[in-house]
Amino acid sequence: MTTWPDLPRDITAVAVSAVMSRDVLVVGPQDPVVEVWQRMQNLRASVAVVCDATRVVAVVSERTLAVWWPSGGPGEIRRRQVRDIIDSGTPTVHADTTVHQAADLMIHFQLDGVPVVTASGELLGLVTHTDLVRLLALGNTGLGNLDNTVRVTQRC
Repeated sequence: MTTWPDLPRDITAVAVSAVMSRDVLVVGPQDPVVEVWQRMQNLRASVAVVCDATRVVAVVSERTLAVWWPSGGPGEIRRRQVRDIIDSGTPTVHADTTVHQAADLMIHFQLDGVPVVTASGELLGLVTHTDLVRLLALGNTGLGNLDNTVRVTQRC
């Protein structure tokens, strides 16, 4: 049986604002799946936040796109929209939510990322599996090395 060393307890209490990705790809529900895939590949983004007007409605990941990729030829690929493949109502978290709570949501809802929003619902960033693994690799002492510049390229 493999045993894992105990992580310091305080690492689970780190706020998502300290580790979240702030360079977030935002797409709309009406966007064609093929275009979203191309944008994700060009930006090397594994997760995009789906916004409808001013609110976050879902996240879409490379994994989701791959599972729902249409098999009906070029015409079908161009017709399929993000709204056809997402489940609306993705949970969001606030900046002071702990990484432990965010990880629980990601596991429970089988998400590759959770949007981080203000109390009024404004998108601040996205916490992903990669962000959580980076925290584990760097530990609390490496948090100062993370780039926390706000760069949400599009607003909901």
